[in-house]
Amino acid sequence: MSKLYIANPKFIFINGEIKINLAIVFNKTIIDIGDFTELKNRYLNCEIVELRENTILMPGFINSHIHLEYSHIIGEYKYGSYISWLQTVFNSFKNLNINIDLNIVKKTLNNLLYSGTTTIGVISSRGIDLELLAESPIRKIVFNEIIGSQQNSIEWATRDLYSRINKSEALKSEKFIPAIAIHSPFSVRPELQNLAIEIAKSNNYLISTHFLESREEREWLDYETGKLKEFYISNYGKAEKFKNSLEFLEQFKELNTIFVHGSYLTEKELSIFNGKNWHIVHSPVSNRVLDGKTLDINLLKKYNLNWLLATDGLSSNFSVSQLDEMRSAIFTHFNQNIHVFAKNLILASTIFPAKALALNNGEIAIGKDSDIIFIEIDKTIQIDGILMHIILRNYMPYLTFILGSKVIIN
Repeated sequence: MSKLYIANPKFIFINGEIKINLAIVFNKTIIDIGDFTELKNRYLNCEIVELRENTILMPGFINSHIHLEYSHIIGEYKYGSYISWLQTVFNSFKNLNINIDLNIVKKTLNNLLYSGTTTIGVISSRGIDLELLAESPIRKIVFNEIIGSQQNSIEWATRDLYSRINKSEALKSEKFIPAIAIHSPFSVRPELQNLAIEIAKSNNYLISTHFLESREEREWLDYETGKLKEFYISNYGKAEKFKNSLEFLEQFKELNTIFVHGSYLTEKELSIFNGKNWHIVHSPVSNRVLDGKTLDINLLKKYNLNWLLATDGLSSNFSVSQLDEMRSAIFTHFNQNIHVFAKNLILASTIFPAKALALNNGEIAIGKDSDIIFIEIDKTIQIDGILMHIILRNYMPYLTFILGSKVIIN
């Protein structure tokens, strides 16, 4: 049986609110919540967690969409438009794969843990990072991604995907959950899309896809024109449209699906989300540097859709810190009430992605997994401003537990 702990922070973020005078007893899961003295008398074998004076206890952050294999990228990419970025990916793809540095991937994983992230939804395109992911104490949903727009890529892409899935299944654990991803509607042939869908259904996998990230993708799916068409003709000699947006959505109707970005979703498309186990990931920094258009979160409210906040990868971001992404979101969505929005950002980084990823974490509640962080804040901060100040002042945790085990970052 795992060690039983009791923690008595000054503040606790619980049920979407900050409370005082509450302690928790936990091991792998949260056992009890209540008055510290009463809990200490009830659970006599608890180890008291030593906390700093002005500590808030929160659920660990969940970064639901990140690429780690290309964490070594610094200057190869050209920003300002999706197509200019995509062209630099195409031009340097061979060298990007050769130069993948697992030491930098490990450093990036550690940076995630340092900044309070306890769970990631990670896209693995090459499978090079799988063993390293398995070794890390961070929890991960590992989306083995399939990509292949050309007819001659089908055989290789199929063989490669099965190889990575078999490897992921061998590494499967409480902290390593295999999943699958279709890169995008325009970069994956129907045969490979169908393969990924069938694998997801037969294995009960969560599935992820980039969707409507750019105006070029919107134009291509709607009209078969524009710069994405020019990109494919220039680089492959031909451009093939596989599905329009509604046809692409249709194939996910029975699946728990993560749609990444969605900056160009229409109301007609959003109306299809109702009643389905579909979720939208928002990455404001990546949207800014690659396209310039951000997700219309007010439009999502109209359809009662929650969104998840994620950093994407370092190929389109300066940081993998969830707090940095929250801060960027505050300045992106400047028409939102800052205090309400700060709370929404925390929810989009905890309970909402936990539900989307079908995990038992993301909140402080009895029976939930003990993926928790402890943050020391300044004594002068008023209780109604704590969440906003944590984001704006970049207060990072000094203590983290994942599944009730204290995280030691190597």
